[in-house]
Amino acid sequence: MPTRHEIIDPIAEGSNDIAFRRGRWILVGQGVVFLVAGGWGFALALATGSTYVLGIHVPAAQAGIVAAFGLASLVCALRRRWAALLSGIQASLGWLLFVVSAAVRDSGPWQQVFGYDAAGSLAYLVIAVLGLVLVMWLFARALGDPDWPSSVMRR
Repeated sequence: MPTRHEIIDPIAEGSNDIAFRRGRWILVGQGVVFLVAGGWGFALALATGSTYVLGIHVPAAQAGIVAAFGLASLVCALRRRWAALLSGIQASLGWLLFVVSAAVRDSGPWQQVFGYDAAGSLAYLVIAVLGLVLVMWLFARALGDPDWPSSVMRR
């Protein structure tokens, strides 16, 4: 019979490996969604010049980046070290893109490449928050672990 502590926090006595095995499905889901949406947007953007995906203006370059990031998410779901790197990059880069896109919406050539508009800025914020959730889910015990850097980067 599990103790009350284990029911509330199933990885309290476990390790980051258990959290990673359970949370890698978030990476897989993210990868599939990004790969499909980015690939679809990229194909439409190449055919028509630019397109709208889910109400967001998506230039070909931005759709290609999303599709590549989706593929990277699928690959990174295989190893903890790769997942740590990807989720950290996703959280920080998503936040940076959100701040920059909100600050310089009408900036000429950058708008053509990254498609800065209000919906795009919100999408960057959602991607950044998802990256932060991934970091917190996949490495739930990391901050309380006295052997933190090597325990996450072991494999």
